[in-house]
Amino acid sequence: QLHGATAGYYKFQRYRMGHAMEEIQKQIANIVSELMPQLCALSDEIFDYAEPGYEEYRSSAALTKWLRAHDFEVTIPYAGLDTAFCAVYRHKGGRAAGGRAVGFLGEYDALRGQGHGCAHHMQTPAMIGAAMALRGVLESSDQPFEIHVIGTPSEESLDGGKNEMAAHGGFDHIDVAFMVHGSTLTQLETPSLALIEMDVEFHGKTAHAGIAPYAGRSAVDAVTMLQTGLGLMRNHLKDSSRVSNIVLAGGTAVNSVPDFAKVKVEIRHSSMAYLESVEQWTREIAQAAAMATQTQVQITPVAHIYNTTINDAMGALLMECAEKFACDGIAPPRKDCGSTDFGAVTHRLPSCCLRVKTIETDDPPHTDAWVKTGKEARAHQGIYDGAVCCALAAFRLVTDEASWQDVYQCFLAHQKEN
Repeated sequence: QLHGATAGYYKFQRYRMGHAMEEIQKQIANIVSELMPQLCALSDEIFDYAEPGYEEYRSSAALTKWLRAHDFEVTIPYAGLDTAFCAVYRHKGGRAAGGRAVGFLGEYDALRGQGHGCAHHMQTPAMIGAAMALRGVLESSDQPFEIHVIGTPSEESLDGGKNEMAAHGGFDHIDVAFMVHGSTLTQLETPSLALIEMDVEFHGKTAHAGIAPYAGRSAVDAVTMLQTGLGLMRNHLKDSSRVSNIVLAGGTAVNSVPDFAKVKVEIRHSSMAYLESVEQWTREIAQAAAMATQTQVQITPVAHIYNTTINDAMGALLMECAEKFACDGIAPPRKDCGSTDFGAVTHRLPSCCLRVKTIETDDPPHTDAWVKTGKEARAHQGIYDGAVCCALAAFRLVTDEASWQDVYQCFLAHQKEN
């Protein structure tokens, strides 16, 4: 307990800090407000391009052109992908001088055949706004820091662009990563599910099904055994496990014993460590199905997507900022998340994605309603909300060691759990 002059000193220091943060908040709001016409134009341009994953050439070109014009050092292609990029601004020696490196990550891929039905077109403009605001409030100080605006293609693809980028070290040079995503509300995520997908092919022997079925070995029978085994396995898996499969090939003539069949199997769980044990069990079921039907099996890995871990301290900081800026639709974390390649980032460094309200209705993403409203005022407001919240949170992590330690220790705790 503090008394007398000591208590008065700390009370005054808290007042000064609070007053300073109010001024920083105003500066951030002013910087982003001034940039909004340009950020909205960028968002609308990307919306109109509507380029699917790994084909975002015009979108990435528009974004990097803007960043170069505003004194960022741009690298494109980046981290193994043609349409990925990294735009860097360093101040007073940056990370090499002991400063923190902040990453602002943005997607820009559309849904093939639909367009921007998931609001990815507004993400990178929002992150550019955050980067410019953070730079604006810090560039007159002696505080060393770095800002990295990282373009991450093809989130909607099964393999996920961030997985490839992580494998190439694309996030190794930043200390913390921010991202935003369009939503019906302003909220955080709950942990997403890890996902493993594989193609299972069975090779048998064809024969006339009526005259000499004994001479054949049915690949479709192996599929039946596989599906039965997966169904029995499902009953013994931990909660939050998911097992799905579809038959891609299974014979062409009913009077012939089919010699080829192909099944796509997808498994999910909230922990990749546990899911990898389920993957091994799935492989053993496929091998057993082949043995039981005297066929041959070939298993081809297709996707390996990490679950996201939620940094509670970073999430609380972002939601505090959302309240300070009076963002619309503030709500508890959303439930029932699927899978996302952002998990590849959250397992490597402190990271958080803020969902910002970009649509007035309750329509879910990947619907025509999201496409129809992608250039409306509510979507543009989401750019502003995402930019100011991430900029203010990033400022805290760059300048306040206590805030940084809260976030970093939370990350380490999740690392230990996983």
